[in-house]
Amino acid sequence: WTEIVMSLGGGSLLCVSVVGSTVKSCLDDVAEAKRQGADLVELRLDSLERDGGDWRELLDCARERLPVIVTNRASWEGGGCSDNE
Repeated sequence: WTEIVMSLGGGSLLCVSVVGSTVKSCLDDVAEAKRQGADLVELRLDSLERDGGDWRELLDCARERLPVIVTNRASWEGGGCSDNE
């Protein structure tokens, strides 16, 4: 995963970008990010395999642990989503 430091109102927050192919691997990474002191996570939905699980389950479970930013990056942005916008 990738760490991103964000500054808000004079303080900093640590955001960890979670890129996994299955819901389970992503949730494992979210749990590890929390253990390591992350303040929030970015869930990269474009990295999930089509049969990797339900992204809604991932979002619900991740939000129970940390605040979440959800992204679905298109291939032209360096992501894995090949769908039309």
